[in-house]
Order: sequence, then C-alpha cells, then structure tokens
Amino acid sequence: MSGSRAVAYLLIALCLMVGGGVYWIVRGVNRVLRQFAVEMAAVSGQVTEAAQQLAASSQSLAQGASEQAASLAETSAATEQVHSTTRSNAGHCQSASAATEQVNRQVGEANESLAQMIDSVHAMNVSSGKISQIIKGDRRDCFSNQHSGSERRGGSRPGRGGWHGLRSGGG
Repeated sequence: MSGSRAVAYLLIALCLMVGGGVYWIVRGVNRVLRQFAVEMAAVSGQVTEAAQQLAASSQSLAQGASEQAASLAETSAATEQVHSTTRSNAGHCQSASAATEQVNRQVGEANESLAQMIDSVHAMNVSSGKISQIIKGDRRDCFSNQHSGSERRGGSRPGRGGWHGLRSGGG
C-alpha cells in the first residue's frame, strides 16, 4: 500500500494546495468585494448628495417659475389696464375733437356776426356823419334865415336865435 498511500498523500497535499489556493482566491475576491462595497457606499453617498442638490435646484426653479408666472400675470393685467386707458383716452380725444370743431364753428359764426356788426357800426357812423353834416348845414341855414328874418321884421329878438329859436317859432 505504499504506492496507494503515496498517491493518497499526494492527493491530500494536492487538495490542501487547491483548498489553500481557493481560500487565497476567495479571500482576494472577498477583499475586492469589500473594497467595491466601500466604493459603492461612497458613490451612493455622492449620488444621494447630488439628488438632494438636484431636488433643491428643482424646487428653486419651480419657485422661480411660479414667481415669473405671477409677474407675467401682473404684467398682463397692467397691459390690459393700459390698453383700456388708451381706448378711453382715444374716446376722450374724439369727444374733444368734436367739441373743438363745434367751438371752431361757433367762433366762425361769431366772427361773421362781429363782422356784420362792425359793418353796421361803420354804416351808422357814416350815416351819423351825414346827419351831422345835414344838421350843421341846417343850423347855418337857420342862423342865416333867422338873421335875415329878424332883419326883415325890424330888429332882433333876444333869446330867440339859433336852433331853439327855430323850434319855438322864431324865424
């Protein structure tokens, strides 16, 4: 049995070597897996931190978008108010334009009336001048007639001369 024993020892030694090699390989794989797990935990922490930053950024972005939407709504309301005011102003401008046209018409009519009045006053002045000339001419005639009449009657009468004398029957 010596040959079989030697084979058995050899097989045992071979098994121990293979077992040692497997142990050494498993231990190496285990060490690599542990190191991998530590790295995965570190990466997982980084991923968690990045996810939190992304969530915070998303929340900030959402808040900014909400503020922009509110600002846009306010701007839209202000724009509508400006549009409404502009429409109202346009209506007032049309009313003012119509009133200005009416005033212009009335001023034109007043100018025409004033021109007619000026013409009438001028005509009255001309007529008044003519009447004044006629009266002055009649007075001279009256004075000359009265003089010549009093001379014919043989003397002058005090207080009966001039225009008053003519009206009271002297002459």
